[in-house]
Amino acid sequence: MKKYKFLLFTLSISSLLLAGCASNKLNRTVWYNVTVMQENGVMGNVGTSLVFNTDSTVVVYKGVSIDTTVVISPYIYAYGKYIYSKIDRKNSQVSLSATTKDGSPYVYTGEYNKKEGLMILNKPDSKLKETYFWNPEAKIYVK
Repeated sequence: MKKYKFLLFTLSISSLLLAGCASNKLNRTVWYNVTVMQENGVMGNVGTSLVFNTDSTVVVYKGVSIDTTVVISPYIYAYGKYIYSKIDRKNSQVSLSATTKDGSPYVYTGEYNKKEGLMILNKPDSKLKETYFWNPEAKIYVK
């Protein structure tokens, strides 16, 4: 009887650990990218942030700065869903399916490694890859 109880206890703990490992590691994380752009001879930085929520939604923020001056404050650029799946021990795959404010699709797929703090995304019909970095200091507050 003791062996049976021990076996049940071990199986229940194992299933809890496996369920915990399968959880979505993108929940409540913020990733960012800064791209240098030039418009009419003026150099600027376009900042993009991806905020991953616990309900599988992603919010994409954009903003523009020139040197240390914020020209366009961060605003919600797109909103939608994301899908997370594990590839191997180190890497995972993420797919974003969102819509911009003007109704255009915002679709990206790629891989990320949270331990290294690196996410590489691209549009399905493009070879251009965008690199995002994890910001572990960012705090997401849920109301």
